[in-house]
Amino acid sequence: RCAVLDIEVGANPDAILDAEPRDSHAPFEPSLFRVTRSCVLSFTLGTCAAPYDLRLTSLSRDSTEQDLVAKIDRALPECGDINRIITYNGRSWDLPMLVQRASATWCFSVPRIAAWSRAGPDAHVDMMRQGGPRGGRGWASLADRAAAIGIDMRFARGKPTGTVAATRRRCSADCAATFLLYCAHEAVHRGDGALFGGAWLALCALIENDPALMRDLRYFVDHPSLDGCRILAGRT
Repeated sequence: RCAVLDIEVGANPDAILDAEPRDSHAPFEPSLFRVTRSCVLSFTLGTCAAPYDLRLTSLSRDSTEQDLVAKIDRALPECGDINRIITYNGRSWDLPMLVQRASATWCFSVPRIAAWSRAGPDAHVDMMRQGGPRGGRGWASLADRAAAIGIDMRFARGKPTGTVAATRRRCSADCAATFLLYCAHEAVHRGDGALFGGAWLALCALIENDPALMRDLRYFVDHPSLDGCRILAGRT
């Protein structure tokens, strides 16, 4: 079983009040933020077929952050030989942040988060690192990598208004885009365009069967690349 993981964070007022004073130009400090939302897109990928049995779990901080971190842990697959986790900058951001917030909220029973945070590159595929660095300018953003396969994240994410709905949409869109990036990457290594075409069609089927997902991820369903995906998948 594979799973794409994405998290969103927001300022942690309690930590900011307890921290040393800083001005608005101070560097970004992860310890002063908390996890506010997460998406986990799980799927099965065999050796000779497109991904299937897609499930998208959208998790929000309904009560405490501790409860949200525990729910994220339960949504992840076991860290084992045949399972895999896919992220975008998850090796430097998502998983270290989850480990930090688990310790900060005394949420010590998160075996899957702990195991995945120590997983090697074969088990934890960080799509940001798959693209390579940009010649002394750091790593490419998800928006730039997605643009290379025809996905405009400005439209996929919607307006960054900071509302709960906007954050939910951004998290879901980032998860979907990372999934498609991974499938394109796998399709190249397997020499199988049907994998990528079938992956996008499977994502659309998931979205179309859920009104909440259709509201947030309609961009992927209406995308002009779908005709090409049907050809790749042999569904014309």
